[in-house]
Amino acid sequence: MRCLAPYIGMQDDLWKILFFQHLPPQIQLELGDKLLRYSVDQIAHIADIIEDIVHQPPDNRLYITDRNSGTHFLIDSGSRFSIILPKSGKRKTLTPISYMEYEERKKIAIYGWQELVVDLGPKQTLKWNFLIADVIRPIIGADFLTYFDLTIDFKRKTLIENQSIPILREGISTKRVHSSTNHCLCIIDSISGLKFLIDSGAMRSLIPRMPNEKLTPLPYNRFVSANQSPVLEYGYKHLNVHLGLDEFFPWNFIIADIDVPLIGADFLSHFGLSVDLKGRKLFMNLSE
Repeated sequence: MRCLAPYIGMQDDLWKILFFQHLPPQIQLELGDKLLRYSVDQIAHIADIIEDIVHQPPDNRLYITDRNSGTHFLIDSGSRFSIILPKSGKRKTLTPISYMEYEERKKIAIYGWQELVVDLGPKQTLKWNFLIADVIRPIIGADFLTYFDLTIDFKRKTLIENQSIPILREGISTKRVHSSTNHCLCIIDSISGLKFLIDSGAMRSLIPRMPNEKLTPLPYNRFVSANQSPVLEYGYKHLNVHLGLDEFFPWNFIIADIDVPLIGADFLSHFGLSVDLKGRKLFMNLSE
């Protein structure tokens, strides 16, 4: 909806009326009592949220199914660890052994770990110690992707083996795998100075509001955090970002109640980028 940008100099109230008249009736019903409280940019953003809630947008994230267990894993470069959920019948009887902080003041309960052999496709039968934690879905995280040197190819929607995968003859050391090492990739935009987490597990690309920005939270939520709490949105901000490649990438980022700027799956998929955690880089795959 935000593509219907107001003309420069047009009075905000007049544009809101014209914009409102072009919205679908279902969205008009939701927005009718909000026209006076929000700017035209905010009204357009709220309309986008409602549209996404009513008509689920395409999910550009990469999922791979383990052929052994049937588990549907989200490939999430923004998660430090690979995680599975507690078995549904045991969740209420489990006691957390620790908590993992993923944002300021936000934590996830951890119940232990489990060694699994996962079959992710040709030549990708791999053994790993997965954390058992309260998350929305099973995750192949940055620890696994880095150890086995797997690149996330958003152009071909697959994992690419960069070199011979190490053969694990012995059990993996839990202490080694779940150490304090963070294999997630962060890249500084040379224009804005923002340090972006390259997060293939995030549907959309987000930036936090700046300390000097006084923005009103919007009354709808379409995203949830890792512990399933809602993520507040404030609006959009258009940025041209330079992430160490040979070109600039223009993008409308969502301003949200988060701590770390995120380059999400929408951005990575749109530009056909690949995420190489072991090589610590993004790159464009020019081959078909």
